[in-house]
Amino acid sequence: MRSGLRYDIELNVLNSEGIQLANTTISGKDFFDKKNPKRTNLAVAVTDIMNNLFNDKKIINALYKANTSYPLPKLPKQKNDSAPTIDLKEDKKEHCSVEQILKMKEMGLTDEQIKAACD
Repeated sequence: MRSGLRYDIELNVLNSEGIQLANTTISGKDFFDKKNPKRTNLAVAVTDIMNNLFNDKKIINALYKANTSYPLPKLPKQKNDSAPTIDLKEDKKEHCSVEQILKMKEMGLTDEQIKAACD
């Protein structure tokens, strides 16, 4: 038996007034077998696909701008496929708000990274 996944996903970021700030799409077909070692099962494939959508620079910028007035930090260039890490210390003027902490959580920062950025 050979299993796979066919997908066509569109991600839109809207502000509170419903105006589109960013858009990205991804589509494809993956089979879960030895020919595709990065996506060996459904959970791995879905995680990878969603990471690709949310790691689009347009989406990251729009999410950040839509949810906070805090200045957007510069994203470092990635050496691999890992999620971006953000150093908020250089832009931080005061302790982080609850909204900022929640946004950092949504962006995948660990508790230690958030604490370091907000202290």
